[in-house]
Amino acid sequence: MNEKIAYILTTYPCASQTFIRNEISLLKAKGLDVVVLAAESDRIGEVVSGVEVYYRPTVFSLKAFQIILLFLFRRPLAFCRMLLSIAVFFFHSPYEGLSLVKNISTICFFAILLRKLEIKHVHGAFMNWPGRIGYVLSKCHRISYSLAAHARDGYVEGGAIQLKVKSTQFIVCCSQAMSDYIQSKVKFVHHSKIYTIYHGVPVKQIDKISNEISPGSTSLIAIGRFVQKKGFESLLQAFKELLTEYPKSQLVLVGEGPECDKLVKITRRYNIDQKVHFTGWLKHDQLLLKLSQADLLIVPSVIGGDKDQDGIPNVILEAFMLEVPVVASNLAGINEAVIEGQTGVLAKPGCAPELKAAIVRLLSNSKLRDSITEKALQLCNRKFNASINIDEIYSLFCAVSR
Repeated sequence: MNEKIAYILTTYPCASQTFIRNEISLLKAKGLDVVVLAAESDRIGEVVSGVEVYYRPTVFSLKAFQIILLFLFRRPLAFCRMLLSIAVFFFHSPYEGLSLVKNISTICFFAILLRKLEIKHVHGAFMNWPGRIGYVLSKCHRISYSLAAHARDGYVEGGAIQLKVKSTQFIVCCSQAMSDYIQSKVKFVHHSKIYTIYHGVPVKQIDKISNEISPGSTSLIAIGRFVQKKGFESLLQAFKELLTEYPKSQLVLVGEGPECDKLVKITRRYNIDQKVHFTGWLKHDQLLLKLSQADLLIVPSVIGGDKDQDGIPNVILEAFMLEVPVVASNLAGINEAVIEGQTGVLAKPGCAPELKAAIVRLLSNSKLRDSITEKALQLCNRKFNASINIDEIYSLFCAVSR
């Protein structure tokens, strides 16, 4: 396939979005020419080697103003189509329409690049900012457009869903729960555009460190952004109680985010700060090594106050591949991978006593741990194999480029 595909992203690279890097890397390996158009970089995540990346100019800067004028004079009809599509967005979602007005220079810059690079298809890699930017770009140059939906971008920030899905060639959802949600928001005629394609994981082989759990000694790990929906506060409550039965236990928290200071203060208030270790973000290989050394992965996700929730965190699939048992919250999406008593153990979201009981259940039962890790590995190879699942996405891109 010779034609280029533009992936629209808010942040690239992004340390908490390894699935995006995996997806782009696998598509590139299949011969798809992917170009990334992004707003910013977090300067922590890892880019895909050989993939072109372009960043927008600073919004409201002199350069941004010059780009608007350049696009206006070079492509006046495309500029008018841009303004019309923004006006349509205002009708469907004033918030998203206002966001697009603020990003006129971004749209103009990306539109110029699309023309220069001869890109024939744009992919909004998330439903929120990338989705609306991709929509307008597709209208500017009258090219095809697709979407992906994951978690917050669909549940919380996926405004004007009907408009976006009506205009898209296809939309890829990373869980059946998200597909069901999108279907509930759009007309039946558009349901055929919605595909459930799991991310999957191309995990490098890392030797699992054999560490049979000894009485009272265990290493727990939790990985993710320090935000409300990750449920780390309830995990700390559960861990505090766990220490009465497993006093030699350690908890490793990998990640960063706005709730970091709050979580540190909680560990001090509970007097468990010597048992809880904050690592910050780690390079992916380091993260996988750290995960492989743990006795259990804990995914204590909850539904946030703003209705935000996880899809299927990739770390669950990575734990499956590394044969690390998983304890997780029983939320839609997560329970498509973590099947109670088969590929993991589930607990009520936000319920520290249930979370602690689930952890103890696994720690105290080696036969259950062995059974769970075996079935989880089988499920991952069958259902969450990135090398296989990427074929479906690749086929969708090929179909729109014919």
